[in-house]
Formats: sequence, C-alpha cells, structure tokens
Amino acid sequence: MAEQQTEHEQPAAPDEPGHDGTDDERLSRIETTLAEVIEFLKGGGPPATAEAEPERDIKAEMREAIREVQAADKAKADKAQAAQSVQDQIGELRAAIERQPREYKKATRRMGWVLESEQ
Repeated sequence: MAEQQTEHEQPAAPDEPGHDGTDDERLSRIETTLAEVIEFLKGGGPPATAEAEPERDIKAEMREAIREVQAADKAKADKAQAAQSVQDQIGELRAAIERQPREYKKATRRMGWVLESEQ
C-alpha cells in the first residue's frame, strides 16, 4: 500500500521558466495572458506596451510617394520637351539657310539686269 500512496501523490512542479513562483503568481500570469488574448481577438489589436511603435499614416505616405514620382515624371517630360524644342529650332534654322533668296523679277527686269534663272 505504501507504493500505491506514492503513485497517487502529485509530482513536484518541473523546473521550467514558466513554472517558477507560487500557484497564485502563476494563476495571475495566466489570467493576464488570457485577458490579452481575448482583447486581441475582439479587435483591440496587440496589447499596448511601453515601447509601442508610433502609428504610421499609410495614406499620407502613399500620397507623398505619388507626388515624388509625379514630380520626377514631370521633370523628365520637361527635359525631353526642352530638348525637342531645341532640335525643332535647329531644324528651322537649317531649313532657312538652305532656302534660296527670293528674286524680285519685276524690279530686276526694269533695271535691265539678267536673272540667274534666265541664264
């Protein structure tokens, strides 16, 4: 019978990090953890800690990023437009240089000059 009594006795608490302290301390830790889990499940978010991360404004960050991209695109477009404008001006100047001067046929005939086209 002595052997039966030793089998029914409760073993001592194992030496693990979560099992230190008295039963009251362990019970209070369990209740605290359970309250945090219930609050999280209700949609309260993660439990507040002393080193909580400051809330970020995603919408404002996205708007700022969009503005930066739009500004970069506008700068590229302005640069390309300026380069195209310069190329257009150069083309107009070359075309103006290549055109032959206008001859005033009536005036040259009255003066008796020979026109280049009539030679």
